[in-house]
Amino acid sequence: MIADSLESGNPVTVSMAVPIKLPNGRVQFAPREIATMGTPHLLESIHEGTIKILMRGISRVKIIRVIQHLPYLIAEVETLPDKEEIILYENKITKLEHVFKSWIEQSLVAPEERNLFLNQTATLPEILDYLSMLLIQDPEVKQLLLECDSPIEKVYILDALLTKNPFLVQNPQNIAAIKYFEFIDKISKMAS
Repeated sequence: MIADSLESGNPVTVSMAVPIKLPNGRVQFAPREIATMGTPHLLESIHEGTIKILMRGISRVKIIRVIQHLPYLIAEVETLPDKEEIILYENKITKLEHVFKSWIEQSLVAPEERNLFLNQTATLPEILDYLSMLLIQDPEVKQLLLECDSPIEKVYILDALLTKNPFLVQNPQNIAAIKYFEFIDKISKMAS
């Protein structure tokens, strides 16, 4: 799939996989409805067909229907725009930009990879998306951030989760609180 995308220039969609237990006891995985669409950029070809890529996000998408299953899924998608909001919280944004740059310095040791990543990441929405995708470990919180269409909410959630220390530790109490409030929000929407 990635090789085809690199050759054609067509974007790929990355989605959280949801396990579905089949009647025969086997487990099959299906994509979540909300996903990220992006274009892969080849960083390095390694031995035996392994490649190292940088995925540049284009937009959030909703998977409408699967068109093809083999050799990989191809789906019809609808682009989901973010809300246009003015973010006035400079101190939170500055902290998140610092966390992002610290992660790049610690994680990308090759200068060309680091420069490519920094040169392709210019806007606040891109930084928020990369922080959500690369630094948040909990899959449910990662999906919550993907489904969130409010940049202000993303800033608050990421600010609550990520610390400034060199290891970029996530706050487990805040993760539990965010999941709890998301659960309450879903219940209240179902009741109305």
